[in-house]
Amino acid sequence: MGAIAEAFHFQVRAIATPPATFAVPDSTSPPGAIFQNGQLEEQGVPLVPIRGLYIEPRRIVVDIAGHNESAERVHTRLMDILAGIPVEEGQPITGPLRSRRDYSEVIARMATDLTVTLNPGLRDALLPAADGGQVLVPAVYVTVQPAADDYRGLVIGDPLYSLQQRAGTPTEAHEWFSGAPLDSREHLRYLTRLERAVGPDQGAGAG
Repeated sequence: MGAIAEAFHFQVRAIATPPATFAVPDSTSPPGAIFQNGQLEEQGVPLVPIRGLYIEPRRIVVDIAGHNESAERVHTRLMDILAGIPVEEGQPITGPLRSRRDYSEVIARMATDLTVTLNPGLRDALLPAADGGQVLVPAVYVTVQPAADDYRGLVIGDPLYSLQQRAGTPTEAHEWFSGAPLDSREHLRYLTRLERAVGPDQGAGAG
C-alpha cells in the first residue's frame, strides 16, 4: 500500500471493503484496499486529480476528475507499480485485463429544463401535487437489460443512465447532472443528441 500511496500522493488509504461501483464487492479477507484524494504527476502532461482508487479481489476502479484517457494513464502507472512488487512463488499480483467498463458524470447547462421530458398528460396528472409555490422537478433513470428478462429494478452494476437537475442550483438554472455508462467524450456526444431531442422547439410542440 505504501508504494501506491506514495506514487499517487494519496491522503487517505485503508484496508477496507471498497464502495459499490460497477458491482457490489465480493466478501473476502482481506476485503480490499481504498485510496482517496491523490494525483498523478508526469512530466510534460497535465496533472490528473484522483478522487479514488479502489482495489477489489476481481476489479480495480479508477475514479478521476477528467477524461477517460487520464484514467488509463493512472491504471498504466498502477500496473507498473504492482509489477515491481515481489510476491511469493513468482506469482503476479494482478492477472491480464479481461474487460473494461466506463462510467462518467457530466454537469451540463442546457437550453431547457427537464420538465420537457414529461408527457403532457403525465404532467397534468402530477400538477395537483405541486401547489403553494411548488414545482415539478423530474429525475430520469433508464436501465439497459435483455428484452427477454423480467425487470429486476435498479441494481448496482447494471448499465444506468440518469438525468436530473444539478443539486444546489435553482430549478430555473437549466443545469443538469448526467450519469451514463459511457466514456466521457461519448457522454458529451450523447448529451448533444439528447438536447436536440428535448430542446425548446420539441418541448413546446409536445405541450
